[in-house]
Amino acid sequence: QRTFDTVRRHGQGLEGLRQASLHLTSILEMQPLLDAVLEHALQLVPADEAHLFLYDGHRLDFGAARRRGQAQPQPSSLAGDDAITDAVARSGERMIIPDVTQHPFCRGLARDGAIAALPLRVGGSVLGVLNITHQRPYAFRVSELEILELLADQAAAALQNARLFQRVDEDRRR
Repeated sequence: QRTFDTVRRHGQGLEGLRQASLHLTSILEMQPLLDAVLEHALQLVPADEAHLFLYDGHRLDFGAARRRGQAQPQPSSLAGDDAITDAVARSGERMIIPDVTQHPFCRGLARDGAIAALPLRVGGSVLGVLNITHQRPYAFRVSELEILELLADQAAAALQNARLFQRVDEDRRR
């Protein structure tokens, strides 16, 4: 029974990812795309919040945040979130922290929490960082991380398309 449940959950995750991919590739406007990425992330894995930051190779800019399904004007981030996001953007490597109170970026934090920070990469370039957070320590399952990485890849491709569309539209208007 346990094996069957695992296979069923995996199949549901892949179907959810397929639906997310189809949806993301159809969005060409930046803010609706960022909101959709976070909405799908929170549907695919259990979490309290999701944040997306854009990266231009030098600087991170806030893109979007969702908390329990609702858009937020800015992330109510865990302390240390900025350092983690910056490290992921610069390295292009994911960072998984199941208990932020045990991580050097988060020393002295007065509350618990967990974060999975994933780069949005196209080729060798990082276009942004997707953060999935829990308000309490949480051990991310391998299957959740696999789904999030695939979503981050799809989000990066969609983000690149939206940026290209935006440039073409601006050139057309000029």
